[in-house]
Amino acid sequence: MEYVDLAAIDCITNPTTGLPFGIVAKRSQRLTIGKDEKPDPDKFDPLVKEIKRKLRKMSSRYDRMISYLNVRSYWDALESVREEFDITMLPRVYANHKRWNSKKLRMGPIGMFKTKIYDLVREIDQTVSGF
Repeated sequence: MEYVDLAAIDCITNPTTGLPFGIVAKRSQRLTIGKDEKPDPDKFDPLVKEIKRKLRKMSSRYDRMISYLNVRSYWDALESVREEFDITMLPRVYANHKRWNSKKLRMGPIGMFKTKIYDLVREIDQTVSGF
């Protein structure tokens, strides 16, 4: 493995196409700051379509893909294409869809993101040391 790339799933609507951008590379994420939109069920299918299109385009460049999401709509969108691209989904606590309730988990999305970051660190470490 030569390097690790970072990207973000983002449902920001492209004003030209009206579609979500889907996956935004780290170098372009500055364009998305402050433009997050509220989840919208009408945007779910176009988001999945755009994610799939971009993953098909870029997946051949990677030995492995790992996701780390704390937003259920993004998780659901990526999970719908997970098998096709063999994506490891983290944090694992969200793998069981009954576990998204903050009260049951006793922690909100930001707290979960911060406390479960070690799942991601461990996964990347195992991946890097395995190559």
